[in-house]
Amino acid sequence: MVMSLPQRVQDAQGAAASAAADIALPDGLTLSLLSQKVYRVLTASGEHVGNLQLSNGQWKFKALGYDAGGALLPGWGPLTDHHNTVFAAPDEALVNAAFALHMPSL
Repeated sequence: MVMSLPQRVQDAQGAAASAAADIALPDGLTLSLLSQKVYRVLTASGEHVGNLQLSNGQWKFKALGYDAGGALLPGWGPLTDHHNTVFAAPDEALVNAAFALHMPSL
């Protein structure tokens, strides 16, 4: 399933907001540009909880967690239930809306 906002909402966000590499939303998730095909997904406190990756023409969320020793655990972490969620674009509003039920615990 591809997550999308109504076109009028997307248009209202404007190109500047979509192009920004690091935009913080209060108490929400942020996207931090890592490369043209990868955004880091961070909590408000800066915890790295996943990546949004362009793969085969689709933006997919890849959950990440860490074990007690700090080793990376692909597919794990607080948003593991959303691993492989597909998005229409790397858009913080879409990501926050999709993961809203998990936000209080982040």
